[in-house]
Amino acid sequence: MSAINQLKKNLLEHNNSFVMFIMVGCLTAATYLSLFILLSKAFHGNYQLAVSISYVVSVTLHFSANRKFTFKKQTNLLSQQLPRYLILLVVNYLITLVFMHITVEMFQFTPFIGLVLTIGTTCMLSYLISKFWIFQAV
Repeated sequence: MSAINQLKKNLLEHNNSFVMFIMVGCLTAATYLSLFILLSKAFHGNYQLAVSISYVVSVTLHFSANRKFTFKKQTNLLSQQLPRYLILLVVNYLITLVFMHITVEMFQFTPFIGLVLTIGTTCMLSYLISKFWIFQAV
């Protein structure tokens, strides 16, 4: 295979995984935001509890869908992927809590706006860590 054809193949594969990651991310975000809205109403505005429960549910969906569809790494590597993914979750969760505090308490935005800004902030970080560390070929 010529170098140009190999480059085209690599770019196509990279773009496909990124597009799928964005699609999974959109599904995850929709789940996250919908659940957050429902729970914040159910918990009478307690956004900390609502965002925490929504986060756990949505990241479970995110890991499973990316493992199966985006990176197609559903082999026996779960014992290596899951601890790495949990590290990513902790990092993203801390970013979420900090951004929520800053946007809600300091800038007086609504918790919904804070959550949308947080999702945007963590999206690219999550893709890069997922592609090159969590779901890489071991």
